[in-house]
Amino acid sequence: MKCCRFFTFLLILVSLYSCAQNITTTEELSNKNSTYYYNIGMAGLTAQNYAVAISNFKKAILKDPNNYKAYDKLAIAYANVDDEKEAIKNIDKALNIKPDYYQAILDKALILQSNKKTPDAVKTLNLCIKNDLCSLKPQAYYELANIYKTTNNTKEYIKNLNLAILYDRNFDIAKFNLARAYIKNNMCSENNIKNKVLFLLNSQKNNKTYDNLLLKSKCYIQAKEFNKASKILQKIIFSSNIDKKYKTKAIKLSKELIILKYTNTNPQENPIKFINK
Repeated sequence: MKCCRFFTFLLILVSLYSCAQNITTTEELSNKNSTYYYNIGMAGLTAQNYAVAISNFKKAILKDPNNYKAYDKLAIAYANVDDEKEAIKNIDKALNIKPDYYQAILDKALILQSNKKTPDAVKTLNLCIKNDLCSLKPQAYYELANIYKTTNNTKEYIKNLNLAILYDRNFDIAKFNLARAYIKNNMCSENNIKNKVLFLLNSQKNNKTYDNLLLKSKCYIQAKEFNKASKILQKIIFSSNIDKKYKTKAIKLSKELIILKYTNTNPQENPIKFINK
């Protein structure tokens, strides 16, 4: 009996200790504010740990039901686990709290487009584009351009990239993609387009990348300025400490350049053929 009483006493002590621990934990949690949980949620989102992100964004909202940023990021976390219904529901809550939270408008458009709801995505982006007060017009035009790209609408893709750059002259990724679009559609043969492409590439902050140089060489080839293209390609081919893929692309372009240059100067002759080894 004494033994049983002793163990019963121990169990009571353990139970009381556990309760004390839980009270301490609850008190600690109650001392954290919405920003604390929002920051943990952002860390989870960045690390692609969406369970952690969702859990902490919900806690942030419990602490502050008007935390529209937490609703927006919670929506993104849900979108990344393919829960479109919860994603749209939460992003709409963010916009109900703050209708001029333009980042949420862009995020909603991206979620809709990822679920193949293109008309709704375009309509959502237009909420920013047609609003003179929207501070994210460049990004809205850029995302609209990407939507048209997925539908193979080259004309609208180029048009909206141009508009994105018009609203932000330092929008380098838009400049690069616009230059690439012109080149992909063989438009550098037109002198005004060639000059525009070169301006787009040269005006980027980091305009000496190998991707940038390859695009320049392609534009010069289309414009039949073969010597300028050749100089760029030689620079890439004979560069040290360069990724092999760039040398491979440069060698391939050099072969195309030689064939085009020969055909251009000897139109009656049979074209050159290279033997692949």
